[in-house]
Amino acid sequence: MAETTQSTTSNSSYSAFIPELWSQKLNNMLEKNCVMLQCVNRNWEGEIKNQGDTVKIITPAKVSVSTLTDDNISYSSLAPTSMDLKIDQKKFFAFKIDDVSAVQSNTDIMEAHLSNAKKAIEEVQDSYLLGLHTDVPTANIVGSEESPITLSKTTIYENFVNLALALKNSDAVHSGVRPWVVINPTIESYLLQSSEFISAYNVADETLREGSIGRIAGNLSKLGLTIRGTHGEGTEPKGSLYQLSNQVTLGISEKAAIENLKNITSQLISQEELARERICSNIDIQDSISRSLGILKYARTIAHDEALQLLSNVRLGIVSGQLKDVPLLTIDKLMTDVEPATLMVNSGKNLSAAQRDVARADLLRKALEEV
Repeated sequence: MAETTQSTTSNSSYSAFIPELWSQKLNNMLEKNCVMLQCVNRNWEGEIKNQGDTVKIITPAKVSVSTLTDDNISYSSLAPTSMDLKIDQKKFFAFKIDDVSAVQSNTDIMEAHLSNAKKAIEEVQDSYLLGLHTDVPTANIVGSEESPITLSKTTIYENFVNLALALKNSDAVHSGVRPWVVINPTIESYLLQSSEFISAYNVADETLREGSIGRIAGNLSKLGLTIRGTHGEGTEPKGSLYQLSNQVTLGISEKAAIENLKNITSQLISQEELARERICSNIDIQDSISRSLGILKYARTIAHDEALQLLSNVRLGIVSGQLKDVPLLTIDKLMTDVEPATLMVNSGKNLSAAQRDVARADLLRKALEEV
């Protein structure tokens, strides 16, 4: 679908009009807010120039696999199919501006006009694209017109799982392609009240399913929390240490904010323990833990970030039961003692970075020499 923005003026200030500015801001707003633009395939946009253009899309043919007998190889003929993507939709809006200079110099008025234009195009665009999804194969449908499914906070998770299963069984979901679902605010409210949905998609379970702290952070934001680096906002995590913080301050009491933080923290702890059980059975993880202890015991110079990561690895070995003779309290204390400021305070000297690395290694060797 193509969108065209058009504005006309009734006086000589037309020369002051900056169409590129308006058009770019409008397109940026659409990119972020239009629902269906985030769901459709847009791979061929660069090949689309004008209304009426047709883009031919080639679909590779399926390749058959045969049994090899007597070293005779038979070749199958490939017959790729194609479909035409025709650009037959073109929309526009037009309005008059009596004083272009005044409007473009007033950011609030300009944003209000763009917001109204955005909303109008969104409705047309989403309506058209959603209309293309009416011809759905029966195998990809859960429920029917005769027996429609009634969704509620107690049934929605099961029905979403059934829908995902139906799509997979009909080969509608392919490897590497993340499926999506468009829902209205009512359905969203059911999801947010569903205990199964919260359990499956909250921050903790993402650790098990994806192993990605980035996805954890994304889901935490939906719960009013955020993950920051070791030393707070704007810092990077060191040694697998993260700071969990509350983001929501308006509309909830201090008691509710603390309770929410405690509940999510408890879920994170329990799920992290499950994740430990899974990863610590891996021989590569076990090897990394043992190597980390060896480096800490014998290194002659060691940087801050490396020390924290190695200590974190050793700590994982302790809590998982792999390292039975290393006191956990010793490792926890060392994670503080290896900090640059702590090293200098304890030594009573202003140490350079290189001197701190040597002092840090000395500290670690002495603390772990009996292990």
